[in-house]
Amino acid sequence: MSPLGPVTDAERRGWQIRAHQLLGDLLTLDLPPAHWQIGAFGDLIARAAATDPAQQRAAFDAWVDHLGARRWPERDDYGITHLRAVAHRYRGVDITIVADVPNPAED
Repeated sequence: MSPLGPVTDAERRGWQIRAHQLLGDLLTLDLPPAHWQIGAFGDLIARAAATDPAQQRAAFDAWVDHLGARRWPERDDYGITHLRAVAHRYRGVDITIVADVPNPAED
């Protein structure tokens, strides 16, 4: 609970509306498509929509570069490279960019 009282549903809806409006603006950009999610606290999550590993990484990089997001260290796990980056307070909204890129099969 905040010192000013509990967060209200109206406040959460307001945060989601702001994220929705920002998402509308982001979708007009000439950047690769992504799967988008609006969180309960008005944050956005973008997951690279490409199925080809090279295109997934390129889409991730394009969004990270455009948003000026901070990359997390890459993590390899069971043949998948997990990519994460966060743009804190981009036009007032936190945006997380995600890609889970399959590693090339080893011969």
